[in-house]
Amino acid sequence: MIVAAFFLFTGEKGQKQGKRQKQQKQQKQKEESGRDEKIRMSDRRRQTKRSVDVKRTVRVTVGILIYVLFAGMGYMNINILHEQEQYASRLNGCSGTISGTIYEIKETENRQQVFIKIVDAREMSGEEWTGFHENMKLLVYVEKGITLYPGQEAVFAGRFEQPEHAGNPGAFDAYRYYRSQGIFLILSDAELQKTGKQYSHIRAGLRKLRKRISDVIGNLYGEEDASVIRAMLLGERQGMDGGVKRMYQLNGIAHILAISALHIAIIGMTLYRRMRKWGVSYWSAGIGCSILVILYGQMTGLAGSTMRAIIMMGLLLFGKAIGRSVDLLTSTGIAGVWMAVINPYVVLDAGFQLSFAAVTGLAVIVPVLQRVFDEWGKIRQSFAVSMATFLATLPVIVYYYYQFPLYGILLNLIVVPCVSIVLTGGIGTVICGCISLQAAGWLTIPVKGILWLYEMLCQGMERLPGAYINIGHIPVKLVVVYYIALLLGLYFMVEVRTDRDSSSDSTQSQKTVRKTKCRIRRKQTAWKDCNQQTIKEWKHRKIRYGVAGMLVMLAFGMYAGCTLDRPFTVTFLDVGQGDGILIRTEQGTNIMIDGGSSDNEKVGEYVLLPALRYYGMADLDYVFVTHGDQDHISGLLDLYELEHTGIRIRNLVVAKYGDREGLQELIELAAQHGTEVVYMDAGDILFEPETGASGTFRISCIYPRESDVHADANEASLVLQASIDSFHLLFTGDAGEIAEQQMAETGRLDAVDILKVGHHGSRYATSEAFLQYIKPQYAVISCGKKNRYGHPHEETLTRLQAAGAEVYRTDRCGAVILQIQTEKIMLHGYGG
Repeated sequence: MIVAAFFLFTGEKGQKQGKRQKQQKQQKQKEESGRDEKIRMSDRRRQTKRSVDVKRTVRVTVGILIYVLFAGMGYMNINILHEQEQYASRLNGCSGTISGTIYEIKETENRQQVFIKIVDAREMSGEEWTGFHENMKLLVYVEKGITLYPGQEAVFAGRFEQPEHAGNPGAFDAYRYYRSQGIFLILSDAELQKTGKQYSHIRAGLRKLRKRISDVIGNLYGEEDASVIRAMLLGERQGMDGGVKRMYQLNGIAHILAISALHIAIIGMTLYRRMRKWGVSYWSAGIGCSILVILYGQMTGLAGSTMRAIIMMGLLLFGKAIGRSVDLLTSTGIAGVWMAVINPYVVLDAGFQLSFAAVTGLAVIVPVLQRVFDEWGKIRQSFAVSMATFLATLPVIVYYYYQFPLYGILLNLIVVPCVSIVLTGGIGTVICGCISLQAAGWLTIPVKGILWLYEMLCQGMERLPGAYINIGHIPVKLVVVYYIALLLGLYFMVEVRTDRDSSSDSTQSQKTVRKTKCRIRRKQTAWKDCNQQTIKEWKHRKIRYGVAGMLVMLAFGMYAGCTLDRPFTVTFLDVGQGDGILIRTEQGTNIMIDGGSSDNEKVGEYVLLPALRYYGMADLDYVFVTHGDQDHISGLLDLYELEHTGIRIRNLVVAKYGDREGLQELIELAAQHGTEVVYMDAGDILFEPETGASGTFRISCIYPRESDVHADANEASLVLQASIDSFHLLFTGDAGEIAEQQMAETGRLDAVDILKVGHHGSRYATSEAFLQYIKPQYAVISCGKKNRYGHPHEETLTRLQAAGAEVYRTDRCGAVILQIQTEKIMLHGYGG
């Protein structure tokens, strides 16, 4: 029994040992196979990494090469344009002939604008100019009845002139605008000498189609609605009703008038989807749609926003053809680089900057806002798009247009979704109208209804308090600071949202954070018991919130510095043959003295209104009118009659004694618009409520008295003397030698530092005795270029020179700007 048990025990043990050895062997094989698998996986990782590194190296190399290529092309193009600009300055004022190819024709109310790529330029004698660049662009103004075609060769004779720089603050700068299009010369007094027989039938057909569409729109819609539809479909903003245009601009919805991505998307993508449903291939559908949108862009003038939209549409269609998606920010960058390479000056164009700022805002800001306001549901998308566009374009709008609508975001929430209906309806009515105007009339009802809704909304917004904020001109550095603060603010918004999401995932983490905050606030000694990592995260979050608050304070500080810390400024506007003077005190009181012109019919709209916006003068506290001649009040009449300007006149000040007949219309308009009419007598004084850094400002009436009434309205001009600390300024209107003698007899006149020369420099004013009495250091003459009166007369200039006065003339300097700061007088022409 014992022996049997022994063998049984030892036999079982041996079996167990055999199983254990077998298991160990299998484990060893598994370890070896696992080791081999790890080696193989490691090799595959190395190969994958090597492949990724190679691809990354190739991409970086290709990217650098593309960057170098584009940079080189841009450098060459900007050098060529710079040489053309210098060459244009040498031809300025010369007469000659040019021959070239017409590439675009635009019609205005009275004439045609013909854009030409010059092939040859010669003097009137026939001698060719040296240093001329081929394909240099030129603008020619010709009569409206002359028949010309795009692509046609033509020869013109005339006088070369460079586009004019802005002569007044806030005015349209023709030189900058045309330079962004690569145009540096204008041929004025042009005479067509010869035209070729061949021309571009495609471009001529597009122009004919454009004319046909414009006529159909005019027949279907009223005058105001037709101008809006033409602007939205054809890009014709020159013929747009001025009141409607100002209304859209004032309320921040003028962007819907530009041919942009929405137009291209409706036209191009609608056709693309239809072609795909018909079974057309990706490549064929993409090529067909690209051709269509290019032709449409060519027909509408190919503005900057249109070109950007066409390039981005082309990239989108190309991506669909190769099965790749296109990133919005990348396609925007490609479009911007491509346009800048073709014409580097285009980056200085306001339309280019606004267009790309808006699209960049959609690509960068919208995702952040959608994440932050994800609980808003369906409203989120519309709100995010409107808010992103507003934030991205705000500094550009203020920089170029000097104001922004406070309720523009809310208004765009309603306006933008309806734009697609207006565009689709407009296109539908045009197509139907080409067949039957009567049938198309019914289709115009929803379009007219939406345009009426736009008008009602705009008028309602204008009645709200603070509907528009007139900031005035801001420096570029403030724009840069704004965008830096905006990017940092978006970053902190994402961080805050991330913190909120992470804290909501763990209730225990929230309790720990709350306990930690309590312990920190109460300064308890139980720091060691707290979660140190949680405390560290909370500290970092607190730092981020503090930095965000500092950025907001910095932005407001910059705004306050730009809007409030402004010196005492007097601007003698270049109104042509007339007078227009703006005064802005350090405390923000806004004053105008006269505002009219005899040779500029729209001086109020094109000179006074832009200048008021430039200086942030939404409210004019006092408007002084010296007398009732049209060259002193025509612009003021315009300000009252123009709608949707955002300008309010609080007090109209006229002489108590003097001209009444010429001022009657202005006084009646002032009463209708709620302006208080103030009558000023000699000896009356207007004080600034507070004293600024440069001293106390006051303005007093010197003339006329009751005994100084004259039959001649000029001799009864209201004469004002302004003083800021120890500096004195004299504004004489059109007062002549008789009024000057009577003023000297009153004893109210002091020696002055700046004299606004009377009657535009006429020989019958600014007498030698008067100059000896007031002894001016500077003299400013407001007169028009080559005016028919011959102002300023040589005798007046001689007397001013003999009196030792330094003369500034608006016909040569443009607007003359006077600033008094830190007991110094600074006087210069606008822009120089």
